[in-house]
Amino acid sequence: MNYKVAGITSIGLYIASFIVGMLISSFLNINIVPGTPLPTTFLLVQVALAMLMGAAGTTVYFMKSGVPASAKSGLFFGAISVVVGFVLDFILFIPGMMYGYSLQQLASFYAEPWFWITLISMLMASSLTGFVFLRWKQ
Repeated sequence: MNYKVAGITSIGLYIASFIVGMLISSFLNINIVPGTPLPTTFLLVQVALAMLMGAAGTTVYFMKSGVPASAKSGLFFGAISVVVGFVLDFILFIPGMMYGYSLQQLASFYAEPWFWITLISMLMASSLTGFVFLRWKQ
């Protein structure tokens, strides 16, 4: 496991997913307000994009790190991405508290079933990408 490459790639994925999420919400004309339910269409698109971005990030990780591809290595990369995402959420949330965001809003975001569906889907995509990448290299 190359933690440096995994961390840098995960930060890139975090930034890219934020930008893509904002573009999709603008395209679908959805106002994302904490505590407001989101349309199912947006949530399904979010899951699909998380899977695609997880697969793309895993591919970049294998190409840049020199780590042998496998489903296990892909899953580990996905797990690193999840941890980096939580850390960045927390770091970015602290200044938001000064502007009126509450800990309850962050907790309600993490309590959403769609959040966990998206997270698990991204982990599965990362693991599957490692498996496919291994087979492709043979």
